[in-house]
Amino acid sequence: MNFLTFAFVIDEDVFHYLQIPNDPSLEGVIAGLKSGPKIVEVPQEMTAMVGAGWKYVDGQFVTPNEITLENDYEVED
Repeated sequence: MNFLTFAFVIDEDVFHYLQIPNDPSLEGVIAGLKSGPKIVEVPQEMTAMVGAGWKYVDGQFVTPNEITLENDYEVED
């Protein structure tokens, strides 16, 4: 299996890298990593909860249940 390697860069310095399998099941993760994501620490008390479907709005993690059309910034087709 081949792998993709991503470098985490700040001010032109590589401070970490991540290697993941180039697997179709990771297509969303790979697309996200290629898009230049913002990396945010998840508070310790939320690590078991935050995941797919959550949003990060105005510096706060928002559960899928709290998302409304008012704060849902994605455009759906």
